[in-house]
Amino acid sequence: MRNVRFWALYAVSRRHNDPMARKRVLFQGSHSSRGIAAFTQSQIDRAERIATALGDALIRHDLDLILNGGQTLDATVGRSAEAACIALGCDPRERIRTVPYGEVRGSQSYFGMVLEPLDKRFQEVRTFLVREADAVVALMGGKGTSDTIQKALLAQKPVFPIAVSGGGAQLEWERLRRERYGNETPGDIDFLGDATATAESLAASIARHCVSLLLRSHPAYSKRIFIVHGHDVGLRNELARLLERLQLTPVILHEQVDRGRTIFGKLNDELSDVGFAFVLLTPDDVGAAQAQKRKVLSRARQNVVFEHGWLVGRLGPDRVCAIVKGDVELPSDLHGIVYKHVPPSRGLDSVALDLVRELKAAGYDVDANRV
Repeated sequence: MRNVRFWALYAVSRRHNDPMARKRVLFQGSHSSRGIAAFTQSQIDRAERIATALGDALIRHDLDLILNGGQTLDATVGRSAEAACIALGCDPRERIRTVPYGEVRGSQSYFGMVLEPLDKRFQEVRTFLVREADAVVALMGGKGTSDTIQKALLAQKPVFPIAVSGGGAQLEWERLRRERYGNETPGDIDFLGDATATAESLAASIARHCVSLLLRSHPAYSKRIFIVHGHDVGLRNELARLLERLQLTPVILHEQVDRGRTIFGKLNDELSDVGFAFVLLTPDDVGAAQAQKRKVLSRARQNVVFEHGWLVGRLGPDRVCAIVKGDVELPSDLHGIVYKHVPPSRGLDSVALDLVRELKAAGYDVDANRV
């Protein structure tokens, strides 16, 4: 598969502050023939069964997977996860990332999108992978597995060291159990040491725990979409009707009940479950630099410009879409932000499909046929 440089993991990764994106689980285990040779055949067989069940369960529970190699247990998890992707009709390159550090590159198979690390030192690569992951699942392994779990704990990420097959995962589980550690409550990782559990039930329990923990800490956005506007009421109403056709709920600040709240209090309250905003930059005001008073330009209202910047800071630049109508001077601090331009003589229908694409990219399930 085509390799890309390791920094591309940032470019293709989901945003850490994006509740609507799928969460990523880093699998850490014995990923070399030399490492797995230290275990008995019965341990290896059990670990293989768990790894197979785990790759399938994580994908089917809508979790993405990060692998740090393509050998032994990583290969087992990867093959199973790839098969689950194909069965579900999704692209494995969108759901699986493989970073084959520390391995001899050759004819062996890798899974999903293959990313080559810039830094060959294990410690730095593990630190990066833990930072990119939302949770860590460990199976067998040695010092590298112990190190990864400890890095995840320091980063306050949920950890699932599977204790039934020995190795670094079992040692870490035993240590955490002695300390009465829990991802949410003390002892909630005890099930990872249940030798009577089937591979399928153990993998499903891990996937369910991941989903429960990660979604609880990042609640999903509602269908409420915030609209910031100026004096162009017609454009505002067009956008509101478009959102309603897409079965979303437009939120216009002045239409919300004040209840004695300040503007900032009202903004904070109304944005509590909002995951996307449109800002209408229309030629409502005029202005010029002090040194160029004769060069008067059309500008959006000051409160609209302020709220635009505030929303970019709160939601992120990819969750705020600015719609510019006509010839409007754009704030220099917002250069690089994507704008949708509406000609002065046209309506919102000229960019409607573009707006649908922006909503889809942000994770909203909208049907373009409703436009």
